[in-house]
Amino acid sequence: MIDGLDNARGQSNSSLRSDGMTAAHSSLASQTVMVVDADAAHSDSHNKTLRALGHSGIDFQSRGPEALERLRSGSAAQLLLLDLHLPDMDGIRFMRELAQIRSDMELVLISGENRRLLETTVNLGRSMGLNVLGALPRPLELASLKELLTREIKPGAGNDENQSLNRPLAQTDLQEGLAGDWANNRPVLLYQPIVSLLTGNIVCVEVLTRWWNRERGLLTPEKFLPLAEKFGLLDELSRLIYQQTLKQVADWLSRDQKISAAINVSINSFNDPDFANFLIDAAAEHQIDCARLVFEMAETQTSSVQPRCLESLLTLRLKGFRLSIDDFGTGSSSLTHLKNIPFTELKIDREFVTGACDNAASRSILEASVNLAKRLNIAIVAEGVESRRDWDLVEALHCDYVQGYYCGKPMDNKAFLAHLESWQGPHQAARIQD
Repeated sequence: MIDGLDNARGQSNSSLRSDGMTAAHSSLASQTVMVVDADAAHSDSHNKTLRALGHSGIDFQSRGPEALERLRSGSAAQLLLLDLHLPDMDGIRFMRELAQIRSDMELVLISGENRRLLETTVNLGRSMGLNVLGALPRPLELASLKELLTREIKPGAGNDENQSLNRPLAQTDLQEGLAGDWANNRPVLLYQPIVSLLTGNIVCVEVLTRWWNRERGLLTPEKFLPLAEKFGLLDELSRLIYQQTLKQVADWLSRDQKISAAINVSINSFNDPDFANFLIDAAAEHQIDCARLVFEMAETQTSSVQPRCLESLLTLRLKGFRLSIDDFGTGSSSLTHLKNIPFTELKIDREFVTGACDNAASRSILEASVNLAKRLNIAIVAEGVESRRDWDLVEALHCDYVQGYYCGKPMDNKAFLAHLESWQGPHQAARIQD
């Protein structure tokens, strides 16, 4: 029931913005920045841009080996701007060595190369385990850098996660939260609106889970899911989050807010027949129509579907639950699995939606995914709709639903209810958020 159960990517799909640009700007200004660029003219430009964002602690390095040595020696830099064309070390080698030193720091790549090459480099860096926020062309523009940095800030007062202690969660931390002892540890649910393109109304939310720890603040899935899986606590965590979701949906219905909920589930959980029975019985206990619940399963896992798993999925579909294939386009599952598993919707990954107007490769994959879903007669959800241009494109392609910051960021229940109350359509919402 948690975003990132299958692939805790630490990137755009699990990254959230803060509540507003002003607060985000303030948080960014507290970061120490290292800039690695051999060109003095470029460094001067970077200096002006960063100072315009409020940064004063800027460490300029012109050589890759020296920059890496400073990081090995305990540099406090939290953000690194890296020129991919260093005279003594190319950016790929620099990233490889950086991953062994400081994989936690935020990284922005800068280059004059074409966009396709930059995107490939970003993906490579992320596959190395680096927290690559994105890539920007030369000359570095203030608005572009500000938008990129703001988009990646995690939720929570004071951005607690970035200031958290380095020690990992312990098994006992998770056990406390799962047992209901929430003084020091607890799961936290956030909700991101999903909007119907046909009506312009909010009809569903994706339930996103974070873990709050007294010492470390609000943690994203990659910080607690591997531990839950390691100690065999994943199913217990999933059941707890599902129960919380049902209570929340019931509360919305009592307020006459007919909102559905999309919940991320590891497809491996369905290998246990008792799990499907639990989902059915719990929905009945809370008097929730099964059609209001969507179980999202990542494409990267669908190749491992076993007969018992398929039996559970078919049982759920017969009860009215909806099934979604999540992050479509990022995995390698065969079309046979897409045909055989009774999915009711296909969720196109944000990688192929955000900015697709200006990226021929992304647009081609987006169009092909939409056409495939239509041929299979299943609904289409476009993730990562960040702008009016993104909205206009997926609308022109006849997608059914959209999700992204353009319609609303992930938020707690109080903020979500206020968002619903003020909702006048996605274009109005985007103007308010700006």
